[in-house]
Amino acid sequence: MAEDTSDIVKNQESNEPAPVPTPLPTEEPKSDVVQVSAAELTAFMDRLKSVEDDNKRLLEAVDKARLARVDAKAAAGVPLIPEMRLTTLKPGGSIVLSWKMTKNESFVDGNRLVEKQYIEVFYEDGTKEEMPLITFFRNQRKEIVGELVSRSKDVETDLETVTLRLPDGRKLEVGLPFVN
Repeated sequence: MAEDTSDIVKNQESNEPAPVPTPLPTEEPKSDVVQVSAAELTAFMDRLKSVEDDNKRLLEAVDKARLARVDAKAAAGVPLIPEMRLTTLKPGGSIVLSWKMTKNESFVDGNRLVEKQYIEVFYEDGTKEEMPLITFFRNQRKEIVGELVSRSKDVETDLETVTLRLPDGRKLEVGLPFVN
């Protein structure tokens, strides 16, 4: 049996226009978009890289003498290892691991301010001694330089500790506030 296809042909031959797709709404340009040429962008990126390199170099070296040492090491291809200074109270003395304030009084006597400040100093050999704070600061020496091996942070107390390699090869763990 033959099907009647006349209705299909009539629909195809009709003069009705094909549906027009709805155009997408155009977005207005965003105000935070900037257009620059490729040459300007390259120049800016080169300048940014230069500033980052200079900043890194200056952060590694605090003074001009140290900056010269850093440049000499970089030129020789020697890797830069952070160094920290440790405190002793006399030449060849024990290294100070930490200290804590034991007495902190201040008052006015007549026309002058009197301060009585004492600290307890803890040494690497396990000994400790109490002394006036002013004596500690007058006698401290920062002659021993240790290379930074690692850093750790205690989650509970939020204290940061560094492990240093001393010139004689020993490793020493010191609280970060007590170096340099």
